[in-house]
Amino acid sequence: MIETENVINKFVKESQEILKDNLTGIYLHGSAVMGCFNPEKSDLDLIVVVNEPLQDDVKRKFMNMVIEVNEAGPAKGIEMSIVTKDVCKPFVYPTPFELHFSEMHLGWYKDDPQDYVRKMKGTDKDLAAHFTIIGKRGKLRLGGSAHEYNVENCRTR
Repeated sequence: MIETENVINKFVKESQEILKDNLTGIYLHGSAVMGCFNPEKSDLDLIVVVNEPLQDDVKRKFMNMVIEVNEAGPAKGIEMSIVTKDVCKPFVYPTPFELHFSEMHLGWYKDDPQDYVRKMKGTDKDLAAHFTIIGKRGKLRLGGSAHEYNVENCRTR
C-alpha cells in the first residue's frame, strides 16, 4: 500500500486525464475528513462531479483507473460515486448517480466490465449524507467550493 495522499493525488490526476473538460470537481469525505481514518480499516470516500452524463467507453476507462488505484489504496479500498452537476444544486433526492464503485462491486466489474458500466447507474439515498459531510467538512481536491454542493434546498426529481 502506498501513502493515502499519493493514492488520492493519483485518483485526481488520472480523473482529470480521463474526464477532461467534463470534470467539475472531486471531493473527499467520510473518515478521511472526520479525523478517524485508519488505512488498515477504512476506505477512501470520494464524490466526482461532472457536467454531463458519461458514455460507457469513458466509464470503462474510468473504472479501469479506479481498479488500479484501488489496489494501492487502504484496506477497504476506494468508494466513489460520480454525479452530474445538475443534481447537486439544487440538490436532488434520492440522488441520481452516473457510476459507483466500492470493494463490494470489485468481483462484478472484474467478471463482466461491460455489464457493470451499463448497469451501475441509478439513485442512492445515501448520497444526501455524503453531500452533507462535503458541505460541512469535505475536502476539495479539484473544482469549485465544497460548500457549493450540499443538501440545502433539497427537492425530489
